[in-house]
Amino acid sequence: MDDNLMIIVMIVSTVLGGLVVGLDRIKKKKPARLNLDNVEAERAELLQEKYNKAVADFNFIEKRAKLSSDKELAERLRALQRIGKSILRQMEKQPDRIALAYKFVDYYQDRAVRMIQKFDELDETQLTTDRVRELKGKIKETLRGLEAAYEEQLEKIVNDQMLSTEAEIRVMEEHLRSEGIMKKDDDVTIEMTEVTPDGSDEKVFEAIPINKGNQLDRVGQSNMPRRARPDAPPRPVIPEDERASVIRQKMIQSMLAIFLGTVGAHKFYQGKTLLGALYFIFSWTTLPTWIGMLEGIRYLFMPIDDFYKQYIKDN
Repeated sequence: MDDNLMIIVMIVSTVLGGLVVGLDRIKKKKPARLNLDNVEAERAELLQEKYNKAVADFNFIEKRAKLSSDKELAERLRALQRIGKSILRQMEKQPDRIALAYKFVDYYQDRAVRMIQKFDELDETQLTTDRVRELKGKIKETLRGLEAAYEEQLEKIVNDQMLSTEAEIRVMEEHLRSEGIMKKDDDVTIEMTEVTPDGSDEKVFEAIPINKGNQLDRVGQSNMPRRARPDAPPRPVIPEDERASVIRQKMIQSMLAIFLGTVGAHKFYQGKTLLGALYFIFSWTTLPTWIGMLEGIRYLFMPIDDFYKQYIKDN
């Protein structure tokens, strides 16, 4: 009976041990086969080798972070792994840019592994002297400093992507400024307020953007837009002899924006050559197309008086 029980225990232990080992292997990041079809064979082999080394070092650091009994060391390693995982992901997506991360593969991550090994060697001595504690502290500080180095390497890899994003942002900002949605840098905003006689209540009126041509004079009067004055008459409507021309221009501008907005045709039609050129330059992206469609729909449903004031009278 005892022999049978012993056999059962051994079988169960073996199965459980195999499961643990299997799960540990599953958790490890396995090196992917990179898409290097368009790279010459010798260079492709070198890039794959660098990537495989990066994954191996990553797995070593990951395992050590999980097993560490030193909370501060584990925290430092987890911080490195968060950035390291992003770098590996970029390597997989853009294998041709692995060359930009050679310092990460061959130095920074390699140094991190060496620092961990040195820490383990100090741990094995079981010494608790001031010198040992000092050395351990310096190792942790060195690992903290590697975070900035990791981030620098990641930024080098994604630099092209950031440049493309910045360019799209500039196009959008220029569009918003041209539509009057975003103020120019030299605009200033003031608020008109009214305080009740007892000083207990304050009412804030509409904020009014002002610039060099829109200032208060010495007696408190101003040349602000007439809409800000309560006694101002209604803004002028379209002269009757121009109404038909404005309607025709509104329709042309709408159609150009909807159907040819990708190349900035509506901006050239408005006389905004620079903005039109930006639309044309970035026509290979989908951004000008969607912006143009939205602008065209906006022109189409904009009240005719508003269209006249914004795109004809004030231009």
